[in-house]
Amino acid sequence: MPIVRSVFGTGVSNCRFSLIIVAGLLCIASFLANLTPAAKSICSPFDTQARYNIKRETEWVGYKVHLTETCGAEEPHFITHVVTTPATEQDTEVVDDLHTALAEKELAPGEHLVDMGYSDSYALVNASQKYGIEMVVPMRADHSWQQRTGQGYDLYHFHIDWDAQQATCPQGQTSASWVSGSDTKGNPRI
Repeated sequence: MPIVRSVFGTGVSNCRFSLIIVAGLLCIASFLANLTPAAKSICSPFDTQARYNIKRETEWVGYKVHLTETCGAEEPHFITHVVTTPATEQDTEVVDDLHTALAEKELAPGEHLVDMGYSDSYALVNASQKYGIEMVVPMRADHSWQQRTGQGYDLYHFHIDWDAQQATCPQGQTSASWVSGSDTKGNPRI
């Protein structure tokens, strides 16, 4: 039974469940505790690497495919690169690898049109500085409590002076410090 070996071989054995045979089929009778994260859960007995995902109204078990194509008005459209990722991987995680691959093939665009799922401040800055690519992308909406309630100041009320390394609030006060650091993946953060 390869799927059973695969489940126990991936460290999921800390989950408590009963395996029973019904009409000749192996079934999971009940989970009692410790559900496995979606990124590690086996969702198909036919492909143990396929993962479950949901995006808006669409649900699937499988993968994500990221296609890059040319889109000049007077030119034919060609697919220039394809990346397949686990369904649970966020779209923003593929941007840097995608640009690296396009640059290695000498196909890096001057302007890269992408949807909101690829919007990430690090990706925007890195694409410009490292590859000379201007990403054209709708930015994500502000879902902060200040914006939702109309109380306090939301992100758009602040002015950022990158050269002076200061933020100014709506009352004219400037930030006391500017601390550079990096996130868990080593990307620069302020």
